[in-house]
Amino acid sequence: MFRLALALGKHLHEIEALPAREVMRWAAYDAQEPIGEVRSDLRMARLAQAFTGHKDPLDFVFFLTEDDRNRIKMEKQMATVKGWAARGN
Repeated sequence: MFRLALALGKHLHEIEALPAREVMRWAAYDAQEPIGEVRSDLRMARLAQAFTGHKDPLDFVFFLTEDDRNRIKMEKQMATVKGWAARGN
């Protein structure tokens, strides 16, 4: 709830007053496109990876939960598969 309030520029009581259906829609969106600092952390991690030549940008993100790490790895794998499919491999 706090990340959503920050992202929308709303007070927490305003977020808590939202209908459950809307909160669920925001949760689904957050699962696809992380809201707030998680996205910023990933951008900075990719920048650090580029400067250091390090293999995995997730090594530069220190506050990710295990679920976040797993979701990001899955997204990377899916992007790779989609790339192969687009090339016809």
